[in-house]
Order: sequence, then structure tokens, then C-alpha cells
Amino acid sequence: MRSLRAEGVPPTSRVGGAVALTPFVVSIFLSAFLLFLVQPLVTQFLMPRFGGSPAVWNTALVFFQMVLLLGYLYAHALARLRSRVAAVGIHALVLAVPFFFLPPAIPRLAEGGSRLDPSLWLLGVLGLMVGLPFFALSTNSSLVQHWWAGTGRPGAEDPYWLYGASNFGSLLALLAYPLLVAPLMDLGSQAWLWSVGYGVFFVVTLVPLALGAGTKAVSRAEEPGRSHDSDRARPSTARVLSWVARAALGSSLLLSVTMRITMDVGSVPLFWVLPLAVYLVTFILAFSVTDRIRRPTIEAGVVVGLFLSLGLLLFPAGLSFELIVLVGVGTLFFGGLLCHHDLARDRPEANHITLFYLWLSVGGALGGVLNSLVAPLVFDSIAEYPLTLIALALLLHAPPGTRKGLVGFRPPRLLGLTAAAALAVPLAAQLGGGFPMWGWGVTVAAVALWGLALGRYVGAVVGTGVIVAILASSLGFGTTVDEARSFFGVVRVTAEGDLFSMRHGTTVHGMQNRTPELRGTSLTYYHPTGPMGSTVERLREAGRVGVVGLGTGTLAALIDPGQEIVFHEIDPLVARMAQEHFTYLADSPGESRIVLGDGRLTLADVPDGAYDLLVLDAYSSDYVPLHLLTTEAVDLYLSKVGPDGLVLFHISNRFADLDRVVLGAAEVLDRPVRLVWHVPSAEAEAEGAVPSLVAAMANELRAFDALDPALAWAPPAESTDPVVWTDARASLLSVLR
Repeated sequence: MRSLRAEGVPPTSRVGGAVALTPFVVSIFLSAFLLFLVQPLVTQFLMPRFGGSPAVWNTALVFFQMVLLLGYLYAHALARLRSRVAAVGIHALVLAVPFFFLPPAIPRLAEGGSRLDPSLWLLGVLGLMVGLPFFALSTNSSLVQHWWAGTGRPGAEDPYWLYGASNFGSLLALLAYPLLVAPLMDLGSQAWLWSVGYGVFFVVTLVPLALGAGTKAVSRAEEPGRSHDSDRARPSTARVLSWVARAALGSSLLLSVTMRITMDVGSVPLFWVLPLAVYLVTFILAFSVTDRIRRPTIEAGVVVGLFLSLGLLLFPAGLSFELIVLVGVGTLFFGGLLCHHDLARDRPEANHITLFYLWLSVGGALGGVLNSLVAPLVFDSIAEYPLTLIALALLLHAPPGTRKGLVGFRPPRLLGLTAAAALAVPLAAQLGGGFPMWGWGVTVAAVALWGLALGRYVGAVVGTGVIVAILASSLGFGTTVDEARSFFGVVRVTAEGDLFSMRHGTTVHGMQNRTPELRGTSLTYYHPTGPMGSTVERLREAGRVGVVGLGTGTLAALIDPGQEIVFHEIDPLVARMAQEHFTYLADSPGESRIVLGDGRLTLADVPDGAYDLLVLDAYSSDYVPLHLLTTEAVDLYLSKVGPDGLVLFHISNRFADLDRVVLGAAEVLDRPVRLVWHVPSAEAEAEGAVPSLVAAMANELRAFDALDPALAWAPPAESTDPVVWTDARASLLSVLR
């Protein structure tokens, strides 16, 4: 197999060849840059309509993969036309039509459509927003490479190295968006800038179009021979299926890791593009330095990453988000590199380049559809993640061109010991120093034995994956009472004796002690001695309380007869489980009601001044839907409470200083604000209270008289640096610790 090293690149000393090549490279670079810049851009437009659900990004990725598949199919068909002039004319028209659909914006006919099935609505709106521009850009890379191969210039015999320019453009766009574009520009300006970039791309691409009209098809008779028997003829079905399987596995791994990362902290550009950037880096390395990376080196990284990831699945509690991100991204890097290195080694000759890219896009779209559309319908949990890890373990045993099966891979004993130790790392992190010495001795012995087994018995890596996946699905936080999955994530109700808990992903969204004498006691952040619980109790003479974020409906236990509490909840699963497995709503002394839909959208339908207290609790723990803390959102909240009304923000978070955002909104809107960091007493903690950070904002200072003075509510410290988020510009980077 011939390498993609420097000999494939046209020598710079040949000035004519380099000059002719430049527009080809620039066109490919710009099309890839714009492709991957528009993905987070349009997703930012749509994210607020779905409460910041991580599924929005994954569904958008599926859309882009499907359009990319259509683009490669078109390119493959166009490359088969005998008349290059006709092909170039058709392509010029395809590139020109998108100008009628720029700049990207949510079409008016899509307004209000989010009440339909979220996935279908997203796919439809994305098609209307950027379907044609994205399709036009997606056709460019393989066509331009095909036309370059027909020029007969130096380097044209192996145009795959141009794939590096494409992936470099994609990577640069992904890094630029969260670090430069999103923090510095609002969405409207981003859309116009992208449109200008498309115009530049169109002008630059006119040169390859003109040169492409004079190229000739690469005939099979002119191709240099290769060692693979099927290089001179159409690739075999088995070989094509191998391409599809590897591309699908890489795509599935990307989406699984992305869902894993964004499930708890929030679906924001930073955490979208990090896995996608790593995924692209594996493509760049695989197709640019194929022969310089040995498969055993990649296999070693895959094995360690697999066992670390399986360990996190088996022992998930108490682990830092940084560790989850590091392990997920590392596993994606080596797993993606394994898939794409195998593809690069098995690439066909230049006359099959459009066919090769077409089948790669089929695999990518297949992985995306399975993860984002099929998995939520089939699984009640994020089961696609461990299944993808098992498939990755199987790929270790199937290098291209071999049929050895499970006997084809045995990790060295040192690697086996390292992998077994990696599996035990999360367990060690949870046990800490309180674990007895005899327990550590047993653990070390078990790790050593399993590590030796990995190097001796074939299929042990796959077997470990299967065992751990089964254990991870059967173990958990107590007995699973109910578990289901929706577009907005996985909701699970568990029970430890009489203590019932609701979890969204790994985040606790409420608890209740179901014993008769304690079932009416509000627990966790809503304990009567805490900021939110005490404020609700002190406002019992007030009429209506509004809450954004239902959880278990705990605050319903704190209102009096004659009062009304209205919960605005985006996820129907949460509403169902709160009513079926918890009694706070049914036992409430007052009237409780649930309004389904995104908090901002449903609050907009509420009359101004309708609430005496509005509690915002849709971004507790680690998850941060940015659109609920923008200045426009806070202004909406304040309009729904009267002059004596209060807005409470529950902003407890392990990774972000959200108090800075609340302060920024208060300064812009010129409203008073108070903060309290509450640590419960030992007695309250024994009853189930937990620490919380809460901010209070009002239209008038006198509204703060309703706050419990015993909790030491105070204005923000002068050293607090305010951060202003708006609907057009909000970056989690600005408040990360």
C-alpha cells in the first residue's frame, strides 16, 4: 500500500503546477470551513426552542450527515458524466442557487412548529434554513479532488492528500466558533459573515470549475497498479461493507461520546465541537501520515481507553466532569483513529475516489441515524454508548485484509495489566482512603489476574466489554422503579427503601421519603429551612407561585390551601414520573398545575404580573441551558411578577459561576439582586437538605422583605465580575471556573 507522504504532494519547485493547484486547495479548504462553521451556528439558532437539550446537536449532526451523503451521491453521479463541460455547468448552477437562501434564518412557516415531534421538526427546519447551501458545499471536496486527478499534473495520480486540506478547514472552523466567533459576534452577524464567506468560496471555485471543464476522466487503463486485487476493478461488496462499517462505528462513537459529555453540563458549542474536532483530527492523521502510524500503537490506546470508559460506566458516582471529558475524548481519539486508519490503508485508486467518499458518507449517516433517531426509540437508557464500545473492541480483531476473527488480536501482557488497572481507576477514585488494606490487596490481585488473562485468552477484551455493559445496565443508584428516554434525555426513578429519587441523566432532580410521616417533607434544595423552601413558606398569603422546572414537584408541598402553583416543564417524561411515583403534587394543600413546554415559551403566554413568586430551577446541578439566563429571559421573568413579587434563581453549579450572569442581567435591567449560599444545619442535613446557591431579583427593593433574614441574603460582593448574556450572544466559557 502506497503512502500519502510528501511524494504525493506536487513539488513546490514546479511553479506552474503549484499555481494551478492553489485554487483547488483553497476551494476545498473554504467549503469544509463553511460546512463546519454553519453547523454550530444554526444549532445555536434552534437550541433555545428545546430547553438546551443535547439531542438538538446530535439530531442536527444526523441532518448534516444525511445531506453530506446526498452531496457525495450527487458528486459520484456527476463524475460519471462523459461531458466535463456539462458536469461543470451543472455544478456551477448548484453552487449558485443557495444565494437565494442566505443568510441563514429560521423561516416564518416554521414558527411554532416545535410542538410537533422534536426530531422531525428539527430536520425539517434545518432543511429549510441551510439544506441547499449545505448540500452545495458538501459536493465540492470529492468533485474538486476528482477533477484535480484528471489534470495530469504532479500529484494528481493520488489526490487523497487533498483530504487533509478539507479536514484542516473543518477543524479550524470548529475551533474558531466557540473560541472566537460565538464570544465576539451575535447570531445575526454570524449569519451575515457566513453568507459573505459563501460568496468568497463561490468566486474562488470558479477557477477549478473552469479547469475541470478541460479535464478528462481517469481511465482504468492509465491507473498505476496496486497490491490490492480489486484496485483495478470495482471494489468488492465485502470491501465496501468494511468501509461502511468502519465509518459507521466512528460516527457512532462520536455521537455517543458527545451525548455522554453534554448530558450533565449542557449542550453548548464548546462541548459540541470538542469531540467533533478530535474526530476530524483522527481523519487528518489517518489520511496524511498513514504509514507513519502503526496499528499496534493505535490498538494500545484503544484498549486503555476502552477499559477506562467501561470503568466509568460501572462506577459512575462521585467522578469529576473533567475525568469524564478526558476519558471520553481520549477513547474517541484512539477509536476514531483505528477506524479511519483502517479506511486510509484500504482506500482505492483515484478512479474510485467519489465512490469511496460516497460509502464513507453512507457509513457516517448510518451511525448518526442509529444513535440519534433509532436509539431513543429502542432504548430506555443511553445504551448505544456501551454497545459502541463493544463494537470498537470487535474492530480490534478485524484489521483490513484479514479473517482471523477473535484470534487476530491479543494485547501484550503489559498492556493487559495496564488496561485492567484502568478499569479499576474509577473504583479506586470512589473508595478513597477509607477502603481497608485487605480490600486493596484483593483488588490489586484481581486486577493482576485479569490483566494477565487479557494477554493470554483471545476475545477477552470483547468479553470484558460485554460483562461490564451488562453490569452497568443492571446496577445503579438503588432499585430502578421506572426508566424512560425522550428527546430531552433519560429519566430514571430509583428507590432505596422508602427514599425515592428522580434522576435526569446522572443529575438528581428531586427526592421524597415515602413513609407516611415524612412524605410531605420537602427534601434536597427545597427543604423548608433553605432559601427556596423558606421563601415559599413566607409568601403563603400570596396567591400564585410559578416554577420553571418540575422535577418531583417538591415545592407543591409548601403552599397553603387557596394558593396555586404552576410548573412549567419541557419534558413530558418528567411530568409523568412526578405524578406516578411521587405524591407532592397529589398531596399539595393548594392547587397544582403542570404546563408542558419550554419555560420561556410558555411563560410568554402568562399575563404580566400573574405570579407573586417565580422560581427558576431548570439549571440546577451541572446542566446549564444558556437561553434561560439571558438578559431577555430575565426581563421576561420580571414582567410576570408584580412590584412586590420575587424571582428566585437556583444557580448551584459545580463548574460555572452563574451568579455573575444573574448580576450582569440585573445591572443591564437596573434591578436589585440578593444572593445567599446556604449550608444546612446538621439536623436539616439529616432530614435530607443539601447546600444551595440562590439569587433573588425583584422590580422593587421592598419585595426583599419576604426573604428570610436568618439566611443572610446579601448584595453581590463588589469583587464579583458581572457577565452579560443575550439571546444573540452567550458563552459558557465566560463563566467556567
